[in-house]
Amino acid sequence: PIYGILPTLKQKAVKLEVFNDLRSPFTESYRSLRTNLQFSRKENKANVILVTSTVSGEGKSTIVANLGAIFQMAHIKTIVINLDLRKPTLHHYFNVLNKAGISTYLSGRSRIGEIIQSTEYKNLDIISSGPTPPNPSELILSDKLDALIEVLKEEYDYIFIDSAPMGLVSDTMHLMQYTDLSLIVFRENYAKKSFVTDLNNLVEKHDLKHIGLVINSVEASVGSYGYGYGYGYCYGGKYVIDT
Repeated sequence: PIYGILPTLKQKAVKLEVFNDLRSPFTESYRSLRTNLQFSRKENKANVILVTSTVSGEGKSTIVANLGAIFQMAHIKTIVINLDLRKPTLHHYFNVLNKAGISTYLSGRSRIGEIIQSTEYKNLDIISSGPTPPNPSELILSDKLDALIEVLKEEYDYIFIDSAPMGLVSDTMHLMQYTDLSLIVFRENYAKKSFVTDLNNLVEKHDLKHIGLVINSVEASVGSYGYGYGYGYCYGGKYVIDT
């Protein structure tokens, strides 16, 4: 299923763009994505959603940051977690420090309460990556991660995880066991067609469940509702694209 189609932004430095113009095509596309994710949510349970891509550069961190922002705009208690320990960028979107985070918690140097940082938005918190460790894969395999996720489920409605590209390292495959939904980002005019085949092979080989797609950086065209891009809708248990 395709959960969302997100338009291209011309800005070089993309941050929390959903706040810049509440009626822009960019913000509306994230509202549509939020709606589709809410349709898939298990009632009265926290949802853990992982966002990844096949390779780097497809915009997954931007999507995680803006997803957290668009959910908190609806007064939904949300936290974003940076589990891309090799190339972390998520903390830059919220202008928070990165001295402590997932890496210091998993290595036993920080407690859970010490790594959760508030943002300037009431319903949105962040756990940054922390300093880059020499052994990220081994840290992610720690049982402490499971304990962290369980604690966060008691406090938040949505938990968004920014993970490393699944085509580069094995970390993301391990993280999928904690998630209710894994979103794979494909960037238009960037991702190769073979990535779709590679994803299908991974799904079949590892019997992966609850996988969805987000198409990113779609060029504007004359589309429905005058916004210049397509919408993805959940209808009758199936996701369809209206362009």
